[in-house]
Amino acid sequence: MATAQQAQKQANVSDFEWRLNSLTTKVRINEQNVINERKHAQLLNKNLIDFKGEIRGKIDSVTQQNRELRLAVDRIKDQVKALTKKLKDIPSKAELNELRRIQESATLYGKDMSKDEADKILDNVLSQIETRDSKEENGNTKEKEE
Repeated sequence: MATAQQAQKQANVSDFEWRLNSLTTKVRINEQNVINERKHAQLLNKNLIDFKGEIRGKIDSVTQQNRELRLAVDRIKDQVKALTKKLKDIPSKAELNELRRIQESATLYGKDMSKDEADKILDNVLSQIETRDSKEENGNTKEKEE
């Protein structure tokens, strides 16, 4: 009977050792899983931070390109305005014809043209230019009012 009790105790101890070893193994596996999950989370965080930095860099690059593009567009607008102003200062066809007529008459009359005749022709050309300028100003004023 003592041997049966000892055998039972031995079986119980063996069963307990087996269960304890099994639990220890499961705990180690779980610890390793937790460590792996932490490493994975750290790697995800690092990748997220790196991705965030890349996105910031790309946004900064796009923002800088946008600024440069706006500056280029503004420069082009200024150049167009300057060119438009220069084009407005170019004499019209009628004015050029009048200047040709003056030149021809100066050539025809040469030194014989009187000062009064030259002044009269010049006054005529200047009045045409002033009339055109005043019409343009009135047109611009009307456009602004509309």
